[in-house]
Amino acid sequence: MVGAAASPQLTPAVRRREWRLVERETLSRPAARTATFLFTDIEGSTRLWEEQRAAMAASLAIHDGLVREAVESSGGTVVKTTGDGMLAVFDQAEGALNAALEGQRALGAAVWPATGPLRVRMAVHSGTAESRDGDFFGPALNRVARLLAIGHGGQILVSGATAVVVADDLPAEAQLLDRGEHHLRDLERPEHVYQLAGRGLPRDFPPLRSAAQRATNLPLATTSFVGRERELAEVDRQLRSSRLLTLVGVGGTGKTRLMLEAAAEAADRYADGVWLVELAPLTDPGLVAQEVGRALGVHEQPSQPAIETVLDFLRSKELLLLLDNCEHLIAAAAEVAETLLGRCPRLTILATSREPLGIAGEAVAAVPSLSLPAAGGVPSSGAEEGGSAGAWGDSGGGPGSASGDSGGGPGSGSADPSVERGWLDEVARSEAVRLFVERAAATSPAFTLESRNAPAVVEVCRRLDGIPLALELAAARVNVLSVEEIAQGLGDRFRLLTGGRRTAAPRQQTLQAAIDWSWDLLAQPDRRLLRRLSIFAGGWTLEAAAAVTADPSAGSGTAGSGTAGSTPGGASARFETLDGLSRLVDRSLVAVDHAAGTRYRMLETIRQYAADQLIASGEGTELRERHLDWVERLCQEAQAGLATGQLTPWLDRLDGELENLRVALDWAFEAHPERAIDMCIAVGSYWRSRSTSS
Repeated sequence: MVGAAASPQLTPAVRRREWRLVERETLSRPAARTATFLFTDIEGSTRLWEEQRAAMAASLAIHDGLVREAVESSGGTVVKTTGDGMLAVFDQAEGALNAALEGQRALGAAVWPATGPLRVRMAVHSGTAESRDGDFFGPALNRVARLLAIGHGGQILVSGATAVVVADDLPAEAQLLDRGEHHLRDLERPEHVYQLAGRGLPRDFPPLRSAAQRATNLPLATTSFVGRERELAEVDRQLRSSRLLTLVGVGGTGKTRLMLEAAAEAADRYADGVWLVELAPLTDPGLVAQEVGRALGVHEQPSQPAIETVLDFLRSKELLLLLDNCEHLIAAAAEVAETLLGRCPRLTILATSREPLGIAGEAVAAVPSLSLPAAGGVPSSGAEEGGSAGAWGDSGGGPGSASGDSGGGPGSGSADPSVERGWLDEVARSEAVRLFVERAAATSPAFTLESRNAPAVVEVCRRLDGIPLALELAAARVNVLSVEEIAQGLGDRFRLLTGGRRTAAPRQQTLQAAIDWSWDLLAQPDRRLLRRLSIFAGGWTLEAAAAVTADPSAGSGTAGSGTAGSTPGGASARFETLDGLSRLVDRSLVAVDHAAGTRYRMLETIRQYAADQLIASGEGTELRERHLDWVERLCQEAQAGLATGQLTPWLDRLDGELENLRVALDWAFEAHPERAIDMCIAVGSYWRSRSTSS
């Protein structure tokens, strides 16, 4: 109860339980430090920066000086400032509590500029964290940050673990007020929260901002949220300036999880809460408005259309509405969103879809795959490539793949230990690796990222394009396969990556089902184009796509005629191909790169799926022949261009088409050896210039 006067009665059983939680964190992180962490944050700092930039800069300097002095005088060390807050570490828990008390007293007594007194919330937690490069990482830091988020300006919150440690050593005239158990965002285990009260400090605050206290139907996360700091910041920025934001991306990229995380962080800005509408189970477009009402708890009125009932409810509400998985009901979802936004002035909508809603005022944010580690193993490892085929046979592992104990990983070479450690740290920082390792450890607690298995982990993450769903499905296999065997099995990834959570939606239980969902939503012409585009390797231009994928009937020309830069079907085929590519880009199945002229590409996972569809269609041989024709013309044009001294432009162009050249040569040596030899001769000066032996 707020204002309770007594310190908690920490029974021996409670103390043992809380301390076991600290020990568990300690034992799970080798080479880590057990300490007490103090985290602070200025409440309402964003608004103050927007409204009073100069005064806020002066106030922040006062804040930093006062809090730093309180920390250092209490035996702590400031680890870093976070812009509007501070992280400090203490060897003794009572020192952290004393610093918090003295810091709040100093802040309360300070003379402030135009901003007025800054309201600073503080949180204290004891646990184990990994120390690296002068900073701390790990579960203890996650917990203290989440604990801080539920507090109010001027309040000091203390975790159950710290309460156990300091129960008999509280600072003078200080008390711990029991605030009960609370669910913290993204953390499975609830936290028993205490408020630190002391002389001269306020005791009464509003209810804590934990998930249970908010108006929302957001589900509690059961797994950690990994990475995405940049995307979260961008979503938050756009939500502040747009009333409709749609997150788009290919299936499995984590659009829903990013939406839920961003919504939970923004929840305090919406007086009437954050509400989730799950559209995936719906098949009838006419039920979208009714499903919105059901999620909001609005009772249908027999004599009134569902959309009018929802409008009556939302018209005066300040609310964030989440529309998840709009793609299969895109027209209906767009119509409902447009109607609600047009008549509910304080409503904001955050949607996820595999394509934009396409209505006025919509902001669109593409959700990329997770960041990837650099390809290859530890620099200068001296390791030799090779190894046995392993349990999956020779299934086409990519560069740097590990395959058995005789494979070349960092552990088999003679790398400098410091170089190896630095490389391993760099690998561990990538979002894709972090997700794979966390989920693998959840499946097999003994799993850790080591020099021995890191090259295979890198290969798995890169070959799965950093797609979160694919990585989680791969990680689920570590209880029955080594990472090296998983990497080797990715040649048949759609059979390997099955066995998702039983409670997940069917489209999220296998990689195949996730992409089937997108494929099934395509019209037949777009399916045909997507499967034919899979013949390209390393990307393609619009002209190349039209030359290879367009049917002769699309225009006046015939496939195989003309130059490598021309379209066999003429202008008509080019525009039809452009329209099809635009639709595939909108549906997140094809990506565009404008860095050096416009090129298109697919994620390798999408390309392999489309290639399977190409084989199933019976068009595989025909498309290989078309692709060979196009590459052959390119080689002939390159030969002429290189002979006339146009060295740089043709070397650059062939660099861009190198993967296509290799694929075409592979087919030519199999089906048309004489043409393959002619092509090699035609670009012989290119091979010599680039010292490429392939």
